[in-house]
Amino acid sequence: MKARFSLLFLVLVLMTVVLCSCSDVEIPPMPVVEGVAEYTSPEELMVAFRTAYEKQDFNAFEALLHPDFETFLTAETRAAFPSVGPTLDWSEETRIAERMFAGVPVADPEGHHVAGISDFVFQVMDQQSGWADSGPGAVIPNAQAAMFDVVISIVRPTDSFMKVNGQIMFFVAGRDTVINGVDRTYWTMLGQQDLTSFRFKASESTSWGSAKALYR
Repeated sequence: MKARFSLLFLVLVLMTVVLCSCSDVEIPPMPVVEGVAEYTSPEELMVAFRTAYEKQDFNAFEALLHPDFETFLTAETRAAFPSVGPTLDWSEETRIAERMFAGVPVADPEGHHVAGISDFVFQVMDQQSGWADSGPGAVIPNAQAAMFDVVISIVRPTDSFMKVNGQIMFFVAGRDTVINGVDRTYWTMLGQQDLTSFRFKASESTSWGSAKALYR
């Protein structure tokens, strides 16, 4: 009887030790991740790009761009705007977007009046090729690229509207990130190659790069 009591007492002591030890263990909280882009596919990124223009949302547009972003301009745009150069980098692109989205007239570097924009209307934004690795000869190598057909009307209430028609090659880059132990890839826009041109006889027809160069 005494032996059975001693064994029961020992079991109770061990259970008490285990319970006390468990109560002292602190479970760390799940990490809070801030500032992570929500674009988990190139398709989501392109929807966000279009929406940023349609809503003229500068903050949303800026968040889309990779720090090394570049727009590659056509020879036609370079000839019309020789001071711009062959590309628009991140700082130039964001300055242009800010001025385009402001909705008020601005002055270009030569002091010429440029009418304010009230709307961007994407009449066509159709992907013509799947996302694929850009080759070593591409303007932006080692990226994911896809061609889009575009027709974009840029509405200016106090001046003629501008219509962009043609193709733009978009380049995107993925960033692999581990969130709470899960591998995820987030996408940013690395660049654009403007392939639009003056396809219409109407005077308001312009290329994508030329429309942006007006607001530089």
